Amino acid sequence: MLLFSHLQDIGLVVLRFVVACIFIYHGYPKISHGKKLAAMMAKPHWADFLSTLGWVEVVAGFFLLAGFLAEFASLVLACVMIGAIYLKTQVWRAPFSSKEKLGWEFDFVLLGAAAALFFMGAGYYSVDALLGFWP
Repeated sequence: MLLFSHLQDIGLVVLRFVVACIFIYHGYPKISHGKKLAAMMAKPHWADFLSTLGWVEVVAGFFLLAGFLAEFASLVLACVMIGAIYLKTQVWRAPFSSKEKLGWEFDFVLLGAAAALFFMGAGYYSVDALLGFWP
């Protein structure tokens, strides 16, 4: 047994909090300014998609924050990040990291964090644990 293994549930709270805050922060502008963002991307037909994507990010972010259905929320967010990475690598041809262009390294980190939460669950300090969904 590791020296600090009893702290893993606190680590899951920290990870959930950070990932949730990032998705809520990035999802809200898609809800409130989806048309403007779509126009800036020269894809005005994406306005409804961006708004829907924003709602998905915000709702899943709040689920993660509370630790409610955390595996499902993290799976949804991992799918969002797979889509973002696909868009950036295959459509926009963005490099992994660059000072001149938007890279996809941040998306890759969020994908890894979402995958970790999917495999580890919400932890002891969560609504899932309170409802008996975890472990």
